[in-house]
Amino acid sequence: MIAQYIYKALPYAIFFGIVYSIARIVYIKKKRVKIEIKEEIIKAVFWMYLFVLLSQTVFPLWQCGFCEGKFYLQVSTYGNGTINLIPFKTVYSYLTDNAAMSDWGEISKLNLLANLGLFLPLGFLFPLIYPKKAKYTVLVGGLLSLFIEIVQIFVERSSDVDDLLLNIIGTGIGYFIYKIIVKKQG
Repeated sequence: MIAQYIYKALPYAIFFGIVYSIARIVYIKKKRVKIEIKEEIIKAVFWMYLFVLLSQTVFPLWQCGFCEGKFYLQVSTYGNGTINLIPFKTVYSYLTDNAAMSDWGEISKLNLLANLGLFLPLGFLFPLIYPKKAKYTVLVGGLLSLFIEIVQIFVERSSDVDDLLLNIIGTGIGYFIYKIIVKKQG
């Protein structure tokens, strides 16, 4: 199931990776900036991650291709447009309400893990790129998650305070991993 989400996100990552690389090369050549390959790779991964994160959480669903010899492009919103402002209501439901449908347990685990996992890279990558601002990593994760939850209201997706809380925890876990790695290297 997680592989399906990665497969859906891959075209966005490739597209943005190409756009980012071209823009970065032009910038470096124009400004004659000295670069470190390792830093450039980390920056590229970070910005690709952010683009993919937004593509999977707030961008409308894009479908295009060829059907009966004609090109088509369809842009649509998806979701049910619900808003939950009661903390831990959804998490509690995921952990206890397994009778509603046969796949509920798997869907629940996926949603919980996805909300933690989606922001874990932010917690790890942000302080790598902005070490002087590392102490603000969890705040940045919280503000980005809040932004996503607010935008989701307008694109008819579910907006849930539990997603916000889980995303903040995921950012914190990523930051914790960063601190462990930095401490081992230092």
